[in-house]
Amino acid sequence: MLLANLRFLSFFNRVDIEPLFVLFSFLMFYFSYLYLFVAPKRIYQYLFYVFLTAGVLTRGPLNFFYLPGLLVYGLLTKDKRVFKILLNPLGWLILLIPSLGWYGYGYVAFGKEIFKEFLDTDVKTRLLDRARDPWYYYFKHLLLNFWFCFIFLFYLIWKQKAYHKEKAKEIWHKLIQNKEVFFLSTVAIIPVFLLSFTGKKFDKYLLWVYPFWAIIFSKIFVENFPTSFLLILKKFLLGLFLINLIILGTITFHHLTQLSYQLHVIKREIVQGSLAFWQKENPVIIFYASGPVKVLTREEDLLTFLNQGYNIISEEKIPQGKLKKNFVDPYKQTVWYVFS
Repeated sequence: MLLANLRFLSFFNRVDIEPLFVLFSFLMFYFSYLYLFVAPKRIYQYLFYVFLTAGVLTRGPLNFFYLPGLLVYGLLTKDKRVFKILLNPLGWLILLIPSLGWYGYGYVAFGKEIFKEFLDTDVKTRLLDRARDPWYYYFKHLLLNFWFCFIFLFYLIWKQKAYHKEKAKEIWHKLIQNKEVFFLSTVAIIPVFLLSFTGKKFDKYLLWVYPFWAIIFSKIFVENFPTSFLLILKKFLLGLFLINLIILGTITFHHLTQLSYQLHVIKREIVQGSLAFWQKENPVIIFYASGPVKVLTREEDLLTFLNQGYNIISEEKIPQGKLKKNFVDPYKQTVWYVFS
């Protein structure tokens, strides 16, 4: 079901931290599930915190949004095992010691500036910014990315007449009684609901909860549709997966062809002679340069290097030099200038 989701599949075609974060978040969920529904072994509590920590170190505290879902499930079902997980002192030490140690090392080694982007972008802009994206942003993307599941779900609601008040109450009571389905529902819905209150929204922040949604959809369909229908559904999902592969393969081929040409042009026309950067470096130039490329920050040094015949690469125009060329960074799509 996840492979039939084009957005989810596309991220696993990239060199990115998202797949690793999704893996750690799923394992965090998996060990909490094992503790609550398979065997209440203490090792599962500790493994839950190990992978919660791994997720925090990989992507920041985004998977903390899982904890309210777990708490809501515990409060509504009065399951004491939930609170044994959430209030485990050793578990919190497993989380806090590596996390605080890592961020503490970053502060000591690089200073507070290393956290500036995180605080300004991830906290201030994305969480607290007044220029908010619509509250339904994440629900819209969830609906679009799992469109095939919601179609079958709406059909099931219509078939069972769940839109009637009495029938809806009956389904709610069954849901509460089926603790496993209720658990899956809370940990899938609550994070999306809470993320909807943030400022700037990005649909990639939902990727880690997609496996929970895939599991809950699968469980609902298996318990409510006949075997013959499930076989048709499997073939349908397989077809979607193959279509997604074709789409992603075509997009990837086009992107790589274009990227290869852009990099060839940069290597042939930009990486020539003696080079220096003004104010900030460009990773593409560093990769293709034959040696270290100095970053200049003072105007006196800039003038000296220009007089020595260096080509100065800058993301901003500088009046001290003569513009020779410009190029577009093929990854960040920003314009850079070459001055002499």
